[in-house]
Amino acid sequence: DPTDVSSPSRKKTSSNILSKFLNRVLGMPLKQQEIVTNFFYARLEKVVLEAKRSGKYDVGIKTLTGRDVSFQGAPRTFKFRGLDAPHESVQLYTVQADTGISATAAQELLSDHQQSINAGREPEEQEASPGAMRGFGMNSASAWSIKSGFYIDDRPIFQETAKVFLILTDPELAKLNGKVTQVRPNTGIAQVKAHDIEEKIRYKRTLKLCETKALLERALKAWTTEFDLADIPYEETFQFSCPGRIKESRVLTGAIVPLLTKVMVLLDATPNGDDTVRSKNMPKVVRVETAENDGDGVK
Repeated sequence: DPTDVSSPSRKKTSSNILSKFLNRVLGMPLKQQEIVTNFFYARLEKVVLEAKRSGKYDVGIKTLTGRDVSFQGAPRTFKFRGLDAPHESVQLYTVQADTGISATAAQELLSDHQQSINAGREPEEQEASPGAMRGFGMNSASAWSIKSGFYIDDRPIFQETAKVFLILTDPELAKLNGKVTQVRPNTGIAQVKAHDIEEKIRYKRTLKLCETKALLERALKAWTTEFDLADIPYEETFQFSCPGRIKESRVLTGAIVPLLTKVMVLLDATPNGDDTVRSKNMPKVVRVETAENDGDGVK
């Protein structure tokens, strides 16, 4: 699949794969070229749509997001010396982001998801689960039959409170990338493998769909408890496998090109073939939007 470049190993050779694909298409009869090319563009449009819906669409700039994003104190300023940039400087900001999602916001996400899935469908084709609008499971005909809704994991290893999830499934998009959207009170929204969720539901039986009013109320109460307990740094945990929701990042602004150039030179000096190390350590271009400045954040 030339449109799938999500994993590091695929990114590493994505350009070669695409070139090989296009070269092979050129060797086909014209009619076959038209069929394959149309299929390629149709699939590409769906992949891009999925990426935009999940917030993973890569435009080259990552936006640091959260329910609350703020700068912590004044920036530290560093001056360059030497011949490269004798009069330039960079500012180092500490950015704090709260990645948590409240129970009310989670219910709204489920409601919006159902409306998005049903858009354009005939009434008889729409998801008919009456509880979905209130947060119950919404039937979803994915390859794994995973239902969208709130799930609860109440194993004894979670000593403070049960662990709660909101799972959102788009059947068409799940067929393309094999993933579903997972929402947590502390870590927010993420794309996870549908197979992993199915395994927890069907085989390990650690996730239970909240299909009754009583179970849903319990899940929402646990969601609020988790959200409150997670008001700690991300590096800490409030119970087993549950990190805090407060993340800190360091952002450089100003004349960063000389600094970035030096970093890239150092990364290029890594052992041949170790592209994973280079990709992992390469600085990201980010955009910061804080609540205080209505979107006019540091870029």
